[in-house]
Amino acid sequence: MGVPTPGSAAGVRGPASPGTFVVQAGTFSNRANANRLAKELSAKGLAAHVAVMQGAATPWFRVRVGPAGDRGAATALLARVRTVVAGASLVSVSAPTAAAP
Repeated sequence: MGVPTPGSAAGVRGPASPGTFVVQAGTFSNRANANRLAKELSAKGLAAHVAVMQGAATPWFRVRVGPAGDRGAATALLARVRTVVAGASLVSVSAPTAAAP
C-alpha cells in the first residue's frame, strides 16, 4: 500500500474547524497502523481520517472521526466509535493561539 497524501481518498486531512468536536480513536507513530484503524472505522460507516501532527522528532498520526458541530452530536458519535475502539475520546477543536512576539 502506498503512502497517502493529504486530502487523498485514504482519508488524510488537516485539522477540523474551530468550535467543532472530533472523536480521537487512536494515535500512532506508524502511518500504516493509523491507516489500518481509519479503514476499519470507515468500513463501519464512520467518517474516519488521519490527522498528522509533527512531534519533537517524528510525526504522530491521529485517527479521528468527525467533525461534529455540537456536543450532543459529538457524544453520540463517541458512543458509536467506542463500539470499535473502547478507549476513544472526545476532542474539542479550538482556534490556534497566536505565537508570542
